[in-house]
Amino acid sequence: MSSPAGTPSVIRLADLDLDELPGALVVYGPDGRVHDATAAACEILGEQRERFIGSDAGARLWPSVDRPGQLPAETLHPAVQAARSRRRQRGVLLQIERPDGTLAWVQLDAIPTLATDGSVRYVVAAMADVTSLIAEPSFAAWPP
Repeated sequence: MSSPAGTPSVIRLADLDLDELPGALVVYGPDGRVHDATAAACEILGEQRERFIGSDAGARLWPSVDRPGQLPAETLHPAVQAARSRRRQRGVLLQIERPDGTLAWVQLDAIPTLATDGSVRYVVAAMADVTSLIAEPSFAAWPP
């Protein structure tokens, strides 16, 4: 299949600007510090990118639940857990407080990328704002 002149035949994510991606992604260093984030992630978290970059996810505990209806327990941020364990953290449900004081629920996956020596190079976290789902009365009763 041919492509128009000047258009690459294969387009890779690395060729795109982070802000062109619709997903909410955050890149953490192995120490839990934020290295970069998409505009979608900053919007969900209510953060300004300039303020968010360099912040430390490990600086505090995060309210987390295993399932809706459960009281949140204080835990390490999933990106920090992924870096320390070198294991994927999938489907973690976090309650966050945005800088403006509003609360939101975020489902987060944190995936570590390892160097050839087994050390963590970075962790990518993908998130979705699930606040409207959690607020749904029928969801609070899940699972039955």
